[in-house]
Amino acid sequence: MIAKTNLRILVSFCILTVMIALIIGCAAKKPFWGDEKTGFILNYRLAPDGVWKYQSTSNQAMNMEQMGRTIETDTKSVTHYTVKGKGLDEQKNLLATVFIDTMSIVTKGMGRENKPDLSAFIGKSFGLTFSSDGKELEFPGADSLTVDFGMMGGGKQNVRSFFRSIVPDLPKNPIKIGETWTDKDTTTMKQSGMDININVESINTLEAKETVADIECFKITTKSKGTLDGEGQQMGMDLTFEGDLEGKSTWYFAYKKGIFVKSSSENFMEGTIAVSGQTNMTMPITQETKAEVELVLPAPPPAK
Repeated sequence: MIAKTNLRILVSFCILTVMIALIIGCAAKKPFWGDEKTGFILNYRLAPDGVWKYQSTSNQAMNMEQMGRTIETDTKSVTHYTVKGKGLDEQKNLLATVFIDTMSIVTKGMGRENKPDLSAFIGKSFGLTFSSDGKELEFPGADSLTVDFGMMGGGKQNVRSFFRSIVPDLPKNPIKIGETWTDKDTTTMKQSGMDININVESINTLEAKETVADIECFKITTKSKGTLDGEGQQMGMDLTFEGDLEGKSTWYFAYKKGIFVKSSSENFMEGTIAVSGQTNMTMPITQETKAEVELVLPAPPPAK
């Protein structure tokens, strides 16, 4: 009887061992970022004290018609910034600090050149809370960092105007190559004395695998359309703004490491500014922006 009992225990133990081995084997065969058959799971993974360092460049050309004449302004900006991980909050959102390492902005127009004093930004930092799929949720301390860019630069602005989207949004569900997902985003920014509401819908396509800077990435293309509207006051006059926005971008995501690697984008905006008060007029405006963002530090190991 004892021998039979021991035999049953031995057989049960062997079966359990085989099952565990099979489970571990299956888990080993299927990585946590998914596969081509079931779809890829794209998530940002920023380890505590992990560092992402980026360079961002932007070239913006704006034309505005005012009382029969065309006013042209060109703005070029270069920013180096660092995102440093701080762990997770209770909802498993990623916590980080964004350091503004260097920043320069030059605006040329109407025969003048404007180089704002950015010392209130440079060397400073603010907090960032974002979800694993890239939704920026909170910017602690960002609203207190402000710079007056003058009339040519859009007036007084806080640092959030330049860091509205630090990382692109990822799909919430597993996705296969060739499939698409849609994002909708609504934000408000202050510029030229106006509160401007921006509503954008973007269609993203997971195009292919591609190696960038020796990092295995997914190439993703995005097409966007949106509307802008706002109102405010400037020099005692009431301002109303309406516009349409469209854009396209190509960006790369290191899916095994959970890191945004690179992007290039082109955006075009067309709208009107209506002025009422001592002077009544409507000014058509167009704006074309080309921008690039690139990871400039070797990618750190993914969070565990």
